[in-house]
Amino acid sequence: MAVEAKLLGTPIPVAKPSSSRTWTWLPSWYELRTHYLREVGFLASLFQMIGATIFWISGFTALPPIYDRLTSTAAQNGAYWLPQVLGGTGFIISGTLFMLETQKKWYKSAFGILGWHIGA
Repeated sequence: MAVEAKLLGTPIPVAKPSSSRTWTWLPSWYELRTHYLREVGFLASLFQMIGATIFWISGFTALPPIYDRLTSTAAQNGAYWLPQVLGGTGFIISGTLFMLETQKKWYKSAFGILGWHIGA
């Protein structure tokens, strides 16, 4: 059965997808192990998400009412600097993986591709 869409009031027939699979929030463990963890783009996004999740802690602790109460150097290192270093490392890994994803060979830069510059 065709679904109709309208463009400037004119009906346009649109074919219904033949796949019976519905959209899900999370892949199955099998799909995660056999497909997604082997994709460079997925791994880059995963590292970026983990890095950002850790990095926001240092942004939160940098607020003056919080940072001013971190009187010892150990507290500042643990609550502010450590999340910055770990989160920043996640961003560096993510950018490197995004750059490698766009390159034809791992040792040849892809200066002509926008995605390479986004990763850089």
